[in-house]
Amino acid sequence: VHTILFLAGRRSGKELWRRTLRELSSIGHRAIAIDLPAKCTSPQDKISTFQLLFRLLGIRGSPVLVTVASSGKYALPLLERNMVKGWIWVSPVHIPPPSLPPILLLYGERDVKSRPLCERALADGTVSRCVMVRGAGNEDAPVEGHATWITSVRNYLLESLTAG
Repeated sequence: VHTILFLAGRRSGKELWRRTLRELSSIGHRAIAIDLPAKCTSPQDKISTFQLLFRLLGIRGSPVLVTVASSGKYALPLLERNMVKGWIWVSPVHIPPPSLPPILLLYGERDVKSRPLCERALADGTVSRCVMVRGAGNEDAPVEGHATWITSVRNYLLESLTAG
């Protein structure tokens, strides 16, 4: 069982993940979605905010983090300090730095910006997996409700995060 924390993107709220939260909860995971705190700008502000959030939500250990588009950049200080054990980045906006937890990148078939980033990150070994979701769009409606999305997340949790 994993705790999975979803950070909404700039243009989407936590409601984006409603169906995914239900499906992951139904198979035994603790799935939580939050909107990004608006006033956190420095890396230390982000870390302090998430330490408090983890305490308030009763998150023990390190959750798996799911980000959309630019919220991935917001999450980097958490990843660099090992506050999460895995990362799923939907519609990434740049290639993640190396030496982070196991990373799964997902992008929609019509997401022309994220596709080349994903392919390059996969080729250079920066990410564990890169999955294109057929029929999906870009960060406005990336993957919600797609069977490929749920299957990719399940496989990622089983294959990449077996020690937890």
